[in-house]
Amino acid sequence: MRKFIVRPHLTVALALLLLVPLGGAAVGRTVTASDSKACEAALLAHSDVPSAFCVFDQAGNQYSFSRDLTDPQGNYLLGTVTNNQGCASTTWYLLGSFVRSGGTKLELTAVNPLGDHDPNCVPTYKLKGTYPNMAWYYTFGYGDQEFAFTSCATGQKPAGPVTSGGARRSPGR
Repeated sequence: MRKFIVRPHLTVALALLLLVPLGGAAVGRTVTASDSKACEAALLAHSDVPSAFCVFDQAGNQYSFSRDLTDPQGNYLLGTVTNNQGCASTTWYLLGSFVRSGGTKLELTAVNPLGDHDPNCVPTYKLKGTYPNMAWYYTFGYGDQEFAFTSCATGQKPAGPVTSGGARRSPGR
């Protein structure tokens, strides 16, 4: 009789992030501004799997993600967040999902690889909303920070780290 090891989906997804190149690297070319717009349109149209999707939040954190190729329905997203808020780890894991109902509803979860061991930043947060409008959520609930994503092709991130709000720890949290 065979024994199978069952691993939680999050563990498998995080392991895949370490193995799967993102941002078009798998096809051996750089993603251009027109590629980014085409990828955004493909995700929103729920058609072909985009090679990359890149957006900035209001703090200049960059979200790069694509659809999970192993998901038969194609509604799961995998990627990374490049943190611009002075956190000890600049690259965070990103998992998410989307549905098309009254617009494209996204729910993205960013996970700090240092967990609770980052003195300046939270271990995890969620972004929820109807694209491009999003809001921050934390373990304690709604974060009262709403914003609209901007495309990496057209967006500008702040010149220096944003040291309040977003992924930063609030006093007493």
